[in-house]
Amino acid sequence: MECDTLCVRVRYKGENLELDATAADQVSVLSTKLAKRTGLAPAKQRLICRGRVLNDNTIQLGTLLPTASARELSMMLMPLDSDNSCSQHVFRKLARQVLDLAAILWAIIYRFFHSLLVPTSYAGEPPKGKHVKGNQNNGPQAGDLAGLAAACGAGG
Repeated sequence: MECDTLCVRVRYKGENLELDATAADQVSVLSTKLAKRTGLAPAKQRLICRGRVLNDNTIQLGTLLPTASARELSMMLMPLDSDNSCSQHVFRKLARQVLDLAAILWAIIYRFFHSLLVPTSYAGEPPKGKHVKGNQNNGPQAGDLAGLAAACGAGG
C-alpha cells in the first residue's frame, strides 16, 4: 500500500477535526493524535468509520478507504463513558422504582398488621347522637330479634 497522505475528518461533539495521516498508519496512531487534540484518552475513545466500530487498533487506515484512489476518510469519535453514564442513569431509575414499590408494600403490610393489633385506631368514631345504655357491646342484643319480628308483623 502507498504511504500517501490522507485527510482524516473526525466529527466529535459537534465540531469537525481534520488530521493528517498516512495510509500505512494504524488506528492507534490516529487515536493518539485525537487524544492530543481532544484530551480524550485513547482507552476512552470509540472510533466509528463507515458504520463500523474500530475495536482493533492495528488496522491500517488505508484499508478503511472506500476506494483505493480515495484520499479522505471520515470518522466519528464518541467517548466510551457516555454508555456507562447512560446505563448508570437507567440503573438509578430502576433502583428508585424498586425502592418506591418496597415502601408502598411496607406501608400496606404495616397497616394490615397494625389494624389486627390495634383495631380501635382504624374503627373511627361511634355515630353521634346514639348512646348505648348499659352494655357497651355494639353487636346484636337479645331484644333485637323480638323487635324485628314485631316490626315485620310476625309473631304470635
